[in-house]
Amino acid sequence: MPCKYKTRLVMSPVKEEEYRELTDFFTRNGLKLADAEEKKTNIVRSYKITKGDAMIAAASLAQREGQFYVDAIAVDPSMRKGGVGKILLNKLVSAAKDRGGKQLWLAAPSPGFFLACGFRPADAEETEASCLSEYAAEQRDDESGHPEIMKKEIA
Repeated sequence: MPCKYKTRLVMSPVKEEEYRELTDFFTRNGLKLADAEEKKTNIVRSYKITKGDAMIAAASLAQREGQFYVDAIAVDPSMRKGGVGKILLNKLVSAAKDRGGKQLWLAAPSPGFFLACGFRPADAEETEASCLSEYAAEQRDDESGHPEIMKKEIA
């Protein structure tokens, strides 16, 4: 099968000193980022995918209260529907598993993609017990019900 992309895509880990570039990318792609200091977030691993010199996708895995969660994941709109987001998400699943994670959590403003990747909505009890319970309460839109707290069993 021929490659969809004419320019080679490269995935690489992000160094701590490059994280600001990632947060700028996440913000430009519509993500609302919580204050990491305020929430005692521990970024475990971050990855970016570049096409030439341009970042086209990025994701971060974090750990809080002993639970792993997707801190952020974004794909440039012009590159969506090409499998890049799924590649990054699978990389985060592997990184959480490698560190002993049994589940991976996330807060999804648009749950469809994550449902297709094997995540399921957490029920109220699971949400309350999750590391994302405060975030969900602060960010929930009463009209849409989003972000939706979701989880995936990975062990």
